[in-house]
Amino acid sequence: RTKERRDAETARHKVTIAIIPASEDIDVRSVCNRLSSALNTLGKTLHISPDSDICDLPGSKTGSAKSLHGPRLGRLLAEMEERCRWLVYEGEPPYKNQVTDWTRRCVRQA
Repeated sequence: RTKERRDAETARHKVTIAIIPASEDIDVRSVCNRLSSALNTLGKTLHISPDSDICDLPGSKTGSAKSLHGPRLGRLLAEMEERCRWLVYEGEPPYKNQVTDWTRRCVRQA
């Protein structure tokens, strides 16, 4: 196949996945790392954890994914989704039996 055809297929078949641990006993980072590694053999893959520095775009300030909010975070995540075939969001375990804002965002994005 030609590179253009592969790129067109990748653009059509983008997948976003949220991995949400049911409890703190789950090593969600390890699960996400292994999944991302496996998916990377099929196409460009990005793993975004709550502490990922996602502001490495031109003109952006450094900041973890979890520390950003609102439209700016939404724009950055949308840009990342466009740049890769597979995007794996790492959710957080419940805090005091409550779902965190970051985990809610992961579910919305996926």
